[in-house]
Amino acid sequence: MPELIKLLGRPKASIYRKARKLGLKRNPAYAFWSTAEEALLAENYPDMPMQQLVKLFRRPDTAIYRKARENGLLRSPSFFASEHSGRFIVKPSTKIQPDRFWKESDISQLALLYPDTPMPELIRLLGRPKEAIYQKARKLGLKRNPPFLVWTASEEAKLAEHYPETPMQQLVVVFGRPNTAIYKKARAHGLQRSPSFFASEHSGRFS
Repeated sequence: MPELIKLLGRPKASIYRKARKLGLKRNPAYAFWSTAEEALLAENYPDMPMQQLVKLFRRPDTAIYRKARENGLLRSPSFFASEHSGRFIVKPSTKIQPDRFWKESDISQLALLYPDTPMPELIRLLGRPKEAIYQKARKLGLKRNPPFLVWTASEEAKLAEHYPETPMQQLVVVFGRPNTAIYKKARAHGLQRSPSFFASEHSGRFS
């Protein structure tokens, strides 16, 4: 990365953002974590701010969060109580702020709660709208645990009723699932958009 910054004349965050947008990936050798690196992460992750971890490992914060989750590493209580964390992990937000910057403590809280916490509770605890939570979860590679992947019979019936005419943005809100999951379920059940949907302003493009 230091050489990329020098050659391109751009900050690291800008390079990572453009690489993600273009779908560029690091070679496996770069993505690989050595045993020594994993041990160093286990030692420092509980209490070290992410900014310092990024400098220490020379990896993006998303890669560090992902490896920490894979290895079952968690932030310590003292980390969340300290000044660099921003706020304590279990403190719920009282106001939804869609454009608020994600603090490190917010990201750690999302990583901890996202797999098993119902969306209404996530919205309450994080103080962010559903769309912002989904977007950040996708960026971090967070996944729901299997119970959240199952569609009930009533949900499938509701999807069959609404999919032909309802814009995807509204379907995401109704079902509390990302658009990719909704598209996949619609295809599995042979659901199609109606001709009037494609003729309307909200269709945007064929789906």
